Amino acid sequence: MAVRYELESVDANERSFKTYGVQVFQFNDDRLIEMNYTSFNDQELI
Repeated sequence: MAVRYELESVDANERSFKTYGVQVFQFNDDRLIEMNYTSFNDQELI
């Protein structure tokens, strides 16, 4: 299963960021997560 996501966040210094990413899950025969791979990029919003 693969999930694409996009979110905005604010850090402790009140800088805003937008994060884009993909998360991939691989399940075993018991339907438990066997592998989880995540790739993301943060972009500071000005």
